[in-house]
Amino acid sequence: MISVQFIVFAALLLTNSIYSASVDESNEAKLLVSKSVLNNYVVEGLNLTVKYTVYNIGSVAALSVNLQDENFPSERFEYVDGFSSVNWSKVPPQSNVTHTAVVKPRTVGLFNFTSATVSYLTNDKATKPQVGYSTELGLENPSITMPGHPIGMLFVTRTAGVDPASGRRIFLNAQGRQVLFQHVAPAGQSRFMYADGTVAPTVSSADAIVYKNTNAKIFGGFENNVRFKNFELNALFTYQMGNWLYYGTQAGLRDQRFWNNEVGVLNRWQKAGDVTEFPRAVFGDNVSNGSSFPLDINVFKGDFIKLRTLTLGYNIPKNMLDKIKISNARFYVSGNNLLILTAYPGPDPEVSSNGNGTTNFGVDRNTVANQRTITVGINVGF
Repeated sequence: MISVQFIVFAALLLTNSIYSASVDESNEAKLLVSKSVLNNYVVEGLNLTVKYTVYNIGSVAALSVNLQDENFPSERFEYVDGFSSVNWSKVPPQSNVTHTAVVKPRTVGLFNFTSATVSYLTNDKATKPQVGYSTELGLENPSITMPGHPIGMLFVTRTAGVDPASGRRIFLNAQGRQVLFQHVAPAGQSRFMYADGTVAPTVSSADAIVYKNTNAKIFGGFENNVRFKNFELNALFTYQMGNWLYYGTQAGLRDQRFWNNEVGVLNRWQKAGDVTEFPRAVFGDNVSNGSSFPLDINVFKGDFIKLRTLTLGYNIPKNMLDKIKISNARFYVSGNNLLILTAYPGPDPEVSSNGNGTTNFGVDRNTVANQRTITVGINVGF
């Protein structure tokens, strides 16, 4: 006799969005705020430097801008320089302002450096302030949360391939104009130049855009239980679709400093006319491939289907167990994370460098895949 049990479960993920009421968004300021803790470690009694950058990607000036950070209470931190609250009368369109604070921890313990808050008027007719929250722009966190978008969007600088004539990386600045980059500039030239040969401003994270959604649109799984005589087989598959991931590991593997490279470097640009995604290799270049700031070339679809668990069991016949005074016995072999089907180039699209972070997921930077395990055992009942 064969009995088969088939269970399917699925869910549509309603991505969390923050919406702002607006009559004409084309004539409004839009602020993005980054907060970066510049120290690698937090040590009692030693200064901690925190940098805030406010970007206005809108079409008009943001007015009455207030930045406030309540994460450094006076009983736990001393302000050595800077302030917990800063005001700007306006931030012009397509520009940014910065503030740096230096604080000193008074005690030891765990610190949770969550978001700073920014409020501002979107134009000179607005009466109600728009409120937003900061995120950190970094290799492990190229994420942004802002009104009108799902939480944890990828925030990256765009590229337009590699110049076949020179092998230079082509960036797109905030205005969408192509800028060619060369790590070592000959005399009379600049590292960043327009295609016509004129000098261009430096391209950086300040030219980043809200890019792709890290929230899955569909996720779920299906499970099979098959029994035949004394054998039983259980298989659980899980899947996820519709999300994007930032593969920061690739940026490191293509970094041209004194690091190991992955095999993609074999397809680098080498002579005029070469058409490739890998620019000319220049020692020390940590900009062209995304090690200096997050780039769109390291963003990939995160769709997958995974064989989560597979268990094969055998129930030893009762007439054999009665002779040795055993009520029941089951021998089994079980495996976890045995197979994954995905186009994602990293080891596992289900991992995150930022753990359970709610606004910075979908980032894979030197992250180990979920462990593959095989277990052999026996269950005995007396």
